[in-house]
Amino acid sequence: DLRVNNFRLGEYDFVNTYLSTEKINHGLKINTISFDNGYSRLNASGEWTSDHNQNNSYLHGLFYTKHLSQTLKELEINPFMDAKNVNINFNLGWNNTPLHFDPLHAN
Repeated sequence: DLRVNNFRLGEYDFVNTYLSTEKINHGLKINTISFDNGYSRLNASGEWTSDHNQNNSYLHGLFYTKHLSQTLKELEINPFMDAKNVNINFNLGWNNTPLHFDPLHAN
């Protein structure tokens, strides 16, 4: 388990971050990944498996933000829309490692 009180990625503050994982057959299970910085919150779980040189990653959960365009700017993404009090339920899967997420090829 990993717990971090505060770290920054680009302009985005990840506060109260928690990651819990466990080894599974041919991969890693993400029991929990979460953060809450006061205006954005993430709670998710998933897994990564690698079998015969084929990687598969899955992540599902809930992301909430009080102000979407501010969050996008801080993540260095062009704020193509704006909304307040946004809840995003997601269920993502992609054929690669967790760190090689490609939104154009996710399902």
